[in-house]
Amino acid sequence: QAGMHSLLACGGPIYIALFLYRHQALLLPGSRFKFSQRAQFAFVIILLIPCSTFGIALYQKHSFKNINFNMFQHMSDDWDPTILERVDCFAFNKMIPYWAYCAIIPSFVVIFLTAVSRHTFSMLRHIKHISVRTREKHRILTRSLVVQALLPCVVVILPYVALMVSTMILFYISPNIYDDIPINLADITILCISFHATLHCSALIFTTPVFRKTLAEVGF
Repeated sequence: QAGMHSLLACGGPIYIALFLYRHQALLLPGSRFKFSQRAQFAFVIILLIPCSTFGIALYQKHSFKNINFNMFQHMSDDWDPTILERVDCFAFNKMIPYWAYCAIIPSFVVIFLTAVSRHTFSMLRHIKHISVRTREKHRILTRSLVVQALLPCVVVILPYVALMVSTMILFYISPNIYDDIPINLADITILCISFHATLHCSALIFTTPVFRKTLAEVGF
């Protein structure tokens, strides 16, 4: 679970790197928005380091096994003595920094990618130092990248956020409500996330003319 959180968080810096590459490829040397490759690399690494350790830090600091949580001393003696070693859940009331972090990272990524993609499309409409054909190729690749970046939001982040929010709401309304729900919400979330690879490949193919042409030739 900690690894999955870190992988999800690392998706933001990776997409930022891709959008930066597409954006910087259109800029002439000397432009105020032109950054060296070293600066681009450093920026992405700075973002990647906290994201890659995000899940592990969460698990280490907020897991029941790693905090002084007085619930355990009230547990019945009928419980298996090894239950405390196998428990894998979190104290909701101590996870406010985590929820804030979960809101800050996606918000920053969305704002940054929106600004970069808008500026990229704006440049493609006005720049004169590249040919029309090259501009069209850049436009196709940028549009494809935008679609690919939106897919994780739809099939990974939104289902996961919906699961966390609904779990918290249902937990505080009625801790035993899951006993009356025949389908586990986590299973639905995992099902949605499992479609990401297929949808990503499909988006890449159908937003790129050369891939569509090749697929049509193979299929027909």
